[in-house]
Amino acid sequence: MANQSDILTAPVRLPASIPTGWKWQKLVDCCRPRQWPTISRSQLLPSGYPAYGANGQIGYYSEYTHEIETIAITCRGATCGTINLIPPQSYVTGNSMALDSLDERVVTLRFLYHMLSFRNLSDVVSGSAQPQITRRGLERVLFPLPPLPEQKQIAAILGSVDAAIQATQAVIDQTRKVKQGLLAQLLTRGIGHTRFKKTEIGEIPEEWEVHELGRFIPKEAIRNGLYKPLKEYGDGTPIIRIDDFSGGDRLSATPPKLVRTVPEEEAAFGVERGDLLINRVNSLSHLGKTAIVELLEQPTVFESNMMCVRVTSTEDLLPEYLLHLLSSKSARSQILNSAKRAVAQASINQQDVRGFRFPIPPAGEQERIIGNLTGIEDAEESVLGEERNLQRLKRGLMQDLLTGRVRVKGVA
Repeated sequence: MANQSDILTAPVRLPASIPTGWKWQKLVDCCRPRQWPTISRSQLLPSGYPAYGANGQIGYYSEYTHEIETIAITCRGATCGTINLIPPQSYVTGNSMALDSLDERVVTLRFLYHMLSFRNLSDVVSGSAQPQITRRGLERVLFPLPPLPEQKQIAAILGSVDAAIQATQAVIDQTRKVKQGLLAQLLTRGIGHTRFKKTEIGEIPEEWEVHELGRFIPKEAIRNGLYKPLKEYGDGTPIIRIDDFSGGDRLSATPPKLVRTVPEEEAAFGVERGDLLINRVNSLSHLGKTAIVELLEQPTVFESNMMCVRVTSTEDLLPEYLLHLLSSKSARSQILNSAKRAVAQASINQQDVRGFRFPIPPAGEQERIIGNLTGIEDAEESVLGEERNLQRLKRGLMQDLLTGRVRVKGVA
């Protein structure tokens, strides 16, 4: 999922000059941006045509707005400016700007998708409390355009990398399903138990007890992150953001984004190895996502849409075990039950997290359970590494091909 600070602070990538034979193209001269009527959640159906909102598919509807594949630009909210490729026979709600009536004699759809994703639309996002993109704003969008044959070759190259990324993501998804199944077994049945007892959250080993997390996490051990206006980003102290969770549930490298801070902020919002960061404000699908901080190259802070949990005593609860608890189906259910829902996002608070109830084994068994999960976590990390390499490859290709710095084979 796109991050607002990424979109609004990222530079607009336009080359100073373009190759001979390319031209500067005005977006509204090759398509007709349009917002279709928004539908309420009460109108969504369990099946039908897929309906897409600001952050992806939101459900199904009885009709569709687009017969063929189209591009939609998120035009409201925290992910404003995200470029989305919408499949055929889909409904695009008014939270996105659909690029209708695309003239493919001028620009192909797949090339335009890659170009706009690379270009970035931060220069046409308006508003602060509620960022938005308007039809008038899109009238200012220009981009470099090669001839049609070159567009098709560029789109084919980038599309092949996208296909590899999607295949890798499918392996990641399957690995995570297997991990969830193993996790559910270990977190409720443990290792080697033959005697169980019934509790309010189900059957657990006789030696285990059900506790609220607040028993192990005092109020002073949980805190919200640092808020900084977008103008403060650019240099200074590394800051962990929601997008840094995209590689899984471990944070082991210094995050790339920097923010200006003072020493008092670094002390109040600094993170250490073993800290757990929980997504406290986001879309419902991302709410509660948790990652553990591993090795950091330098002092680092975390942003305000997260909360940080620091396990100060490991005699009863290990940080790694708490990570697994907060990644479980039981945690997901409790997060959904606690969520405070707003128009475009949901939230949980510190009290919610401290009130979550889980079966807790002795620390020695927690260590054994963590060890049983190591193999599948190593496999997951290996595939995630492949995906990161493909993403780096794609970024390099986009920089070369979409600016004309490197021409595709067979093109002068």
